[in-house]
Amino acid sequence: MISNLRFLVFLTLGFVQLNAFAISFPNGTVWFNTDYPLNGNMYNNKMVVVGCVHLEELTGIGAMLDLQDHFVGMPEVELLTLIPARDPAYSRQEIFDYIQRFAIHHPVAVVPSWEGIPIDPKLALPQLLFYNRDLSVPSNIITRFDQLPAFMASCDVLLKENKGMYSLWQTTRTPEPKDWANPVVELPIDLTYYSGELLASEPGQYRVVSLAESGAVHHIVGGVRGFADGEESGAQMKFPFGSASSYGEGTLYIADTYNHSLRMYDANQGFLFTVVGTGACPNLLEFASAKSAKDGIPYPTDVAVVKNDIYVLSGSDCSIWKVMLGDRSLKLVWRSNNKDAQGNAISALAMKYYNKHWYMLKSDGSLTQWKKKESPAYTPATNSERIGGFEFYNKDLVYSLPFQNKLIWKGAKPITAGNGNVMSKDGAADTCAFIRPTSLNKIGNEIFVCEGGFGVIRKWKMVQNEVKSFYAKPTEASMTSGVSPNAGEAVAFESLPIDKGTTKVKFKITCDGYTIRNTEPNLFITDENSGITPVGETVKDNAVEFTIHPVSGNEYGFIQFALQLLLHPNDNPNVTIEKKVFVVFNYELIPGSLPEQEMEYNVFVRPN
Repeated sequence: MISNLRFLVFLTLGFVQLNAFAISFPNGTVWFNTDYPLNGNMYNNKMVVVGCVHLEELTGIGAMLDLQDHFVGMPEVELLTLIPARDPAYSRQEIFDYIQRFAIHHPVAVVPSWEGIPIDPKLALPQLLFYNRDLSVPSNIITRFDQLPAFMASCDVLLKENKGMYSLWQTTRTPEPKDWANPVVELPIDLTYYSGELLASEPGQYRVVSLAESGAVHHIVGGVRGFADGEESGAQMKFPFGSASSYGEGTLYIADTYNHSLRMYDANQGFLFTVVGTGACPNLLEFASAKSAKDGIPYPTDVAVVKNDIYVLSGSDCSIWKVMLGDRSLKLVWRSNNKDAQGNAISALAMKYYNKHWYMLKSDGSLTQWKKKESPAYTPATNSERIGGFEFYNKDLVYSLPFQNKLIWKGAKPITAGNGNVMSKDGAADTCAFIRPTSLNKIGNEIFVCEGGFGVIRKWKMVQNEVKSFYAKPTEASMTSGVSPNAGEAVAFESLPIDKGTTKVKFKITCDGYTIRNTEPNLFITDENSGITPVGETVKDNAVEFTIHPVSGNEYGFIQFALQLLLHPNDNPNVTIEKKVFVVFNYELIPGSLPEQEMEYNVFVRPN
């Protein structure tokens, strides 16, 4: 039970008390980063934080990443990130890119509505829902993400006080093909020309790398998640986004987004320094009205160098700040609106200074300009027309349309690059193809493009009006080769009714056209409180037997185990196919249930 003192702490940190609810996920929910669909019954006796966030906005996912770091290796705690459905609909690969770019290691779902999910309708997104051991008891909504350290400390106290009372099962996840791929650059988010080389920011790898057109990587700055200055190989960052070079100083400035800091890299010294920030998020309420600051920049996303002056963009605050290098402070230049029409948070993703105007790209796909007053530079008529990146060429605006897989050069006679097909194809501007192009950077007479999918860097050669990959594109076959499509599969079964005492379960396995011959032991991954005991360690006579004895007072339990199957085709017995199957189900205590139960699974083998 939360003490009165700690409950007061929850409220003062911007947490709102809710009525009693049980969480459920609406029909049509699509799960990622987990081998099976999830439901609320699984989470009894666990500490659960459900992040309800918009995909493009920074603060909600930043909070979930901080929680993921804090609770790593703690099976008592489960994190779930929920994203509202969108028009146009998210593609599976778009969500996979999102998971990979931000190194998310917990389940993610796209929900068609908030039905069954007790977000507070009076509050805008993002919202984090907190549950402790019982999903039907009052919980809290967390809205002040700069106060997460205090919230996590309160959670630590609860975990310590209730030690041994939490369920310890964890979701399993079979890697996607891209997880074992090794592209030259993984989902770059910004490009900069520095010291004669092209530099790419890789948030998911916590680093910035310099590249040659051959695909060779010359320098790697960072590569370890954390916050530490040091030599380029040992320095630490947390999701570096935008960067800019200062030709006068010969230095590179990097927006270290989730360290809330501005970093500086000196190639001559081979050293990464911190200019502004401590690695912790400043007070967001105070920052929202400040005209000067010194403790850090909330979620910085971009850097610009204008006449040797350094400017940094606060992503969450949608504000541009001049960096005063003398005392390492910040001075406000321009603050724009960081809410949409519904009051939901939006983020600033990129900025540029052009023709004495500041331009700011926001996560709703709009472009805003400011000189002495703010005005719209581009407003998408539909969601599919939202901008993903922008540049200027010959005084004209050039922008990417990720949902249309195109680039637009908005001159007197607009020119389009990309035929709209979702693929990576070089060639003339009207026949080439992109995969969700986003950030754009002009270098000489070429517009460099970051794109999704396999994270290839492309360049639009404006004079020749053709698109070429900056280095050789990996083929899809090379990105997914070496692993059988039968490497892993999850099978979720209906809840199994059991009675008090011992229930014997026989899990029968069939595979049409194949003989099952197992010699390897099978891996049982169970909740320590589930009371399950495996009888046989290998598949015997095409079955696995085990018993369930529920712990006193437990009406629900969760069981998962992995079967490592060796399958031999009946028409070619010399061939062996390895297949791992994750079996997942709940049991529910229902008096009068049979003491012996059978479950059956017919294995499906995909062609290799």
